Amino acid sequence: MLRDTSDAPLLVYRFDPRELRTDRHFAVVVDTCPLTSDAELGVDATMPVHRHGMNYKPKVVREAANRWRAEGLLLHMPGQWEFRFEIRDGGRTQRVADSIEVE
Repeated sequence: MLRDTSDAPLLVYRFDPRELRTDRHFAVVVDTCPLTSDAELGVDATMPVHRHGMNYKPKVVREAANRWRAEGLLLHMPGQWEFRFEIRDGGRTQRVADSIEVE
């Protein structure tokens, strides 16, 4: 579960398939706190040490009121990846990130 600076839970996520490997497309399923119907979610991944991101831009689709699915992600090399989530809702933007080591 990722939280903002107020320690309020913002989202939980999981990968599909659950095991990440390089050079294989995958999706991220995200469950958020309650949001308005106009809310948007952005998903991205970068390698801070190498100062670059993915070569693909994911397509994010809202599946239910508080569930999103980002398709088409691909990590092209092993190492430390930072997943970034941006929630835009009612004129407010919240950003959270989580780091994962991919072999």
